[in-house]
Amino acid sequence: MFKKIALFTALTLASSISFAMPCNKPTNKWYAGVDGQYAFFKNSTNRWGASVLGGYRWDCTALELGLTGYSNQNTPLYETDSRSNVYLDGNYFHNLAGNLELRAAAGVGYLSTKHSTYPNTSSKLGGRVGAGLQYNFTKNVNSSLMYRYQFFKRGTPNVQTVALSVAYAF
Repeated sequence: MFKKIALFTALTLASSISFAMPCNKPTNKWYAGVDGQYAFFKNSTNRWGASVLGGYRWDCTALELGLTGYSNQNTPLYETDSRSNVYLDGNYFHNLAGNLELRAAAGVGYLSTKHSTYPNTSSKLGGRVGAGLQYNFTKNVNSSLMYRYQFFKRGTPNVQTVALSVAYAF
């Protein structure tokens, strides 16, 4: 519960500061990228993952679509389960200093789990929030370090991820 309150407070503070300050890095570009991440699944085994992502950035806001695959996990019953997540996030960017930007995100994700020994596949739609930093190496190349929290109604474990991404804008 404390983590949720702390994250909500941080995002609220970041949002209020960001909206009070003008965006001084106008950018209107498509972008595509990849990330590597570590996912903490509540009541389950943590996993490594990788995403392919793309979107469009309008000045200080962006809309991003991504597909994440997580490493397979062998369970005590000698079955394997694999997880994937499709997400759509809205992002807000605020210039902190030079090429460094604060990045806040909110959106939805569709987490799917497939089991190898029986035909059960569970899929759930959940909300997502996140915050992090983005560094713009050039006008076209950037890298982000993000924390995201994806939450669901009962029956599906919540997911926390830490991701490092690289993207190219064109």
